[in-house]
Amino acid sequence: VSAPAAVTRLEADALREAGVASITDLPAAVPNLSLSRSTAPAFGDIYAVRGIANTEFFSDPALIVYVDDAPAGDAMSNPGDLPELAGAEIWRGPQGSRFGKNAAGGVIDLTTARPTDTWTGFARLSMASRDTALYQAGVQGPLVPGELRLGVSGGYGRSDGFIENALQGGRVDASERSAGR
Repeated sequence: VSAPAAVTRLEADALREAGVASITDLPAAVPNLSLSRSTAPAFGDIYAVRGIANTEFFSDPALIVYVDDAPAGDAMSNPGDLPELAGAEIWRGPQGSRFGKNAAGGVIDLTTARPTDTWTGFARLSMASRDTALYQAGVQGPLVPGELRLGVSGGYGRSDGFIENALQGGRVDASERSAGR
């Protein structure tokens, strides 16, 4: 299958090879895609394609994120540190005829790993300065082989932040995040 030049497709092997463990790692592997982590922990991550970005507030998104064919309606419902990506397609430019009206800047279309008839699991830990840490784990396998499967994964991240509030004390950008499926 050939794809137009305005699409980047990454399958599971390519994601692993590029070191993409979650959606927040995608900008390192995809041209013209950037991520701006919100300074206000209550608001979501801001993605941009070709310089067209969402806002942190309540307007319709210019760039929409789909996870397993379900759209995130705005930046606040973007999936954060979503683990277990099986594939990603990044569509640049207007995608109204393919994905609907809220895709004027592009679409990030993600597919998560499907459970199989083999029990597998993973655990990841990432640490950085300022007590920043990301914990991710998951397990999948058959409940009734060939008929019913289970897949559970999730993650938790925290950071003490870098920006000190000299007036009130504490850190302005301290954050906690969690995600699961």
